[in-house]
Amino acid sequence: MKYSNVVLISIMTIAGSIINAQNIEFERNVKIKSSNLEFRNGNSQFNLLYTDGDGDFVILNPIGRFWEYKQNGDLLLPAGGDLYFNSPDNSKTYTMSLENDGSFSINRTNNTAALYFDGSKNTMGVNIAIPQTALHIRQANVPTFNGVGNFVTNLPGITIQENGGTNTSTLFLDNTGHLNIAFNGLYQGWWNRANGVYTSVSDARLKKNVHTLGQVLGKVLKLRPTTYHFKTQSDSEKATLGFIAQEVESVFPLIVDQKEGLKALTYDYFGILSIKAIQEQQVIIEQQATLLKKLIERIEKLEDYQR
Repeated sequence: MKYSNVVLISIMTIAGSIINAQNIEFERNVKIKSSNLEFRNGNSQFNLLYTDGDGDFVILNPIGRFWEYKQNGDLLLPAGGDLYFNSPDNSKTYTMSLENDGSFSINRTNNTAALYFDGSKNTMGVNIAIPQTALHIRQANVPTFNGVGNFVTNLPGITIQENGGTNTSTLFLDNTGHLNIAFNGLYQGWWNRANGVYTSVSDARLKKNVHTLGQVLGKVLKLRPTTYHFKTQSDSEKATLGFIAQEVESVFPLIVDQKEGLKALTYDYFGILSIKAIQEQQVIIEQQATLLKKLIERIEKLEDYQR
């Protein structure tokens, strides 16, 4: 049944009558002045539409649950009521649900939780319906890589983007359970799941401007290893072993950084410096061993001559 250009008095008559029709279509906006509007089916089930004393629009279903659209634009859903969203081709459905304990969920077509908040435990899950911690995320996939560290598939896990820029860092698990990190989609390294040790990517295909490190032994000997407390610690706390950034900067400025006015050290670099110093020291040791061998040979010849 289709109504076109229907005046207000006609609409009131229709609203007050029982209309035996499957569909009613209005080509213009309509206004119904009535305390409520009731829709029934053949089984006497009905939905009731009305405005309450505050002027809010209410939909009451057969089991007494209601949706309320408030004048300020808020939409209130009943506990246990669901809100469905279908794709235009009806191939995908997302459902929003609220339970009596305050749990809230957004579910996919196959009823898997895209987002779940447990109202009784105050925990939140992403792609998981029973979060075990305050924030529990199950990543959607395991990435695959090409030969230079880029990702073939979309990044899973957690991505953090800088404020006002496009740079991103992403944390994700691989298929062995190691925690990995990528910057702007480029693979950086991983933390071992067994011992927590971080392994950094060091492939030659990712590097340029490679130069052999110069002499460091003399500079290493100038370093002053120290023990210290941070000023935020008490004197009774365990001391820390390390170096003073300003002292290191005068010898090895490459391993000193500065952020927010504070100087910082990249302690991993000391291992590289130590290896280079050992290599230089080994050359000295071998030279001294050759010299010592020659001196011993000369002494032996002198002893043989004296005999």
